[in-house]
Amino acid sequence: MTASHKDAVYKEQGFVMRGILLCAAWVVLLMAPVHARDDGYGHGRSDDAKLELKIKGRISPKCEIDLPNRRVQKILTDGPGSESIGFRLNCNQRLSVSMTSTNGGFEHPTRDRDQAFEGFTNFLPYRAQFSVNASNAVPVTANSVSMLGGAGGSIGTIPFNTTGTLELSWAPELPLLGGTYEDTIEIRVSGAGENEIPR
Repeated sequence: MTASHKDAVYKEQGFVMRGILLCAAWVVLLMAPVHARDDGYGHGRSDDAKLELKIKGRISPKCEIDLPNRRVQKILTDGPGSESIGFRLNCNQRLSVSMTSTNGGFEHPTRDRDQAFEGFTNFLPYRAQFSVNASNAVPVTANSVSMLGGAGGSIGTIPFNTTGTLELSWAPELPLLGGTYEDTIEIRVSGAGENEIPR
């Protein structure tokens, strides 16, 4: 091999070697970690990052009523009368109440037998008022006849851990028969749902 040919080979190998070193330098540069840039005050500065974290919570809606005395006995007279029954309420949403009467009023047993006695009445309708001790609460009222199919409404507020009363009042138009007048009232409470958290 001549001297000129050897120089050409060495130059070619040197070019190849420099190319390999150059490629290696690029690989090292690409794999090196990104360091914070100096902000000019001797402090490192990194690019801003943004992260959104969405949090949603839910509490089950509830509305509970506790009626300690579920059986009331009252001495009736031929004149107007009333009875107040206390209860406790605990809700976390606006309250709606529904009252349903089994007989539509106080009923004497003779009414079921279609027996009538002139000058007397065997049926005594009444007025029911559901009131709650809470700010801005609106009483719900209904007459017993309309309560046959269920009657009620919203009290317009949230009765949280409070008390209330069911007031019954009546005024016979005729004297009452001797015996027992009876009715059963079903009270249902539920939330109106305005405070429900969307899922």
